[in-house]
Amino acid sequence: MKLIKVIGDIHGNVNILPLNDSFIQLGDFGFLKAHEWAKINLKDNQKVLFGNHDDYRYLKEEYSLGNFGTYENIGYIRGADSIDKYGRLVGVDWFKEEELNYSESYDCLDYFKSHKPDIIISHDCPQFLVNFASSNTRLLLEEVYNLVKPKLWIYGHHHVHTDTVIYGTRFVCLNIEESFTIGE
Repeated sequence: MKLIKVIGDIHGNVNILPLNDSFIQLGDFGFLKAHEWAKINLKDNQKVLFGNHDDYRYLKEEYSLGNFGTYENIGYIRGADSIDKYGRLVGVDWFKEEELNYSESYDCLDYFKSHKPDIIISHDCPQFLVNFASSNTRLLLEEVYNLVKPKLWIYGHHHVHTDTVIYGTRFVCLNIEESFTIGE
């Protein structure tokens, strides 16, 4: 596997992106201006996995990983629930698509029944890793974990660095703008 940097939430600060490197940004990339910048500046080996602070009108762009799948032997699943959505503007800084819908979630589970990558990345984390309210995304990620049991799971969203092994899987949460390199 080639070297790929995985980068935590950037919330529109595109200046921190390593434009000479392969990377996957884990969501909370930003809204309109950040995604317009990405359309022009990101290369084929630079991808964004959407989170809950992203402009979902750009989900189908070349730089987007989309809903779920495998990229460079790394499994990925997008999305998270915004706890502050009621203070945001629909279609501006909150999008109802921020979590996979029922059909997409079912397809995601179906996909990971037959694809079992050693590494998974996501914006949020499986429910069992947090002590607070559940979300559809966290519950889905827990089901994916039960199907795959990867060696490494990297996520962002929580704006804190953690690195722990649970049930034989290393879980790494990246802080804002923090990066973690996977590969040779």
